[in-house]
Amino acid sequence: MEKRINQLLKRGGLVIAAGLGYGVWCRYTHLAIPCLFHKITGLYCPGCGISRMSLALLQGDFREAFLNNPGVLCVLPVLILVCANGSVRYVRTGRMEQNKAEKYMLTAVLVVLIVFGMLRNIPGLEMLHPQGRI
Repeated sequence: MEKRINQLLKRGGLVIAAGLGYGVWCRYTHLAIPCLFHKITGLYCPGCGISRMSLALLQGDFREAFLNNPGVLCVLPVLILVCANGSVRYVRTGRMEQNKAEKYMLTAVLVVLIVFGMLRNIPGLEMLHPQGRI
């Protein structure tokens, strides 16, 4: 069990460090990874604005985060819950597969994000476009 805790902490720490490093990079250079889907099609994908949303969350600005990607911000608590539950299960049992409830939640998240991706490209719903700046 201790070995699994250490593995989880190392992996989680690496992901957090990479995310914070990217956040610092974006904050001070005002450069971010562009959305290739948007560049090619001119349409907004469900993830467009996620870098700006994340930076706003790091600053505690929930309004700005919502303006940049309301779809991902709304499903984020579910994703955190599924990850936390999976982490606890992994530490306790060594098993990583999701249970039925988690599979249903992730399916619901996927459906919400697909619908959000379609809605944000409908004329008249420009308020769903990413609004802020890096």
